[in-house]
Amino acid sequence: MLKTNSHTHLCDLCGYHLHPLLPKENPGGWLRCSRKVCALLQRSHFHPEKPLPITFEDKLEPNSLWDRIKETFTNRLDDKERWKTLYLPETPGLLLDIGTGDIHPVLNAAARGWNTHIIHTNSLLIEKYNQSNQIQISHTPPIWEKYASSPFDAIIIRWYLEQVPYPSQLLRSAWNSLIPGGRLIIFAWNASSYGHELYGKNWLPLHIPQFKYIFTASSLRQCLHAAGIKCRYNLFCSSAGQLPQSNPPAINQDEHELHKKIAHILKEEPMSGEALILTCNKHK
Repeated sequence: MLKTNSHTHLCDLCGYHLHPLLPKENPGGWLRCSRKVCALLQRSHFHPEKPLPITFEDKLEPNSLWDRIKETFTNRLDDKERWKTLYLPETPGLLLDIGTGDIHPVLNAAARGWNTHIIHTNSLLIEKYNQSNQIQISHTPPIWEKYASSPFDAIIIRWYLEQVPYPSQLLRSAWNSLIPGGRLIIFAWNASSYGHELYGKNWLPLHIPQFKYIFTASSLRQCLHAAGIKCRYNLFCSSAGQLPQSNPPAINQDEHELHKKIAHILKEEPMSGEALILTCNKHK
């Protein structure tokens, strides 16, 4: 479909028309870019001034289906250990972690010697960890100017690119705050995941109010290009951490058959996992 000059329902990344993600019962007013090589999911109404504290664990119930079949994902993945170390370089340095989700991998990085600064979107989690006298965590969005005199060896953006109105600007600022040879690491939900296909309108990311975008691998590449990042990068998919989740977390399928289907899909379509992972080293 050709681009138009209209500003109504156009993709923020490529300018093509957006269509409703689901004809009926579309949670949050999600739209999908009509350009197949983009396929970005974009929320039609976004209110960043009213974020709600949320953790992914809040949406999981004990003994849910995905609790029972999680080994299907974690046992077969080569990158399970790298997931635990957040794909960081082996040599510790100055680290900035921005986003949401489980804080423990970042605390483990600090224990391995990383001088760690954390900006987290969940104010309840921040209060909990600051009271326990662990690493001080901030709720304030990054002020990039203050990092100019002390750039980072690594910057991790975890489940946060989805939450900002101008993701390419965030990437550009993060890139400029890295030392030569530093590494940018992005964790993002995968709009082309099997979890999305399986759960449809009940797929968890569609119900997280802070999200304005949900990326495909193609739209994440476009976002990186728009940020002016020219270095070679690795973009792949992982199910080692975030498993497919639904809201509510229930599904009516035969567990044995689902085991087989998941194993087959992840083998035949490696980019169908829940998490997009992008790592990029800045030229020295």
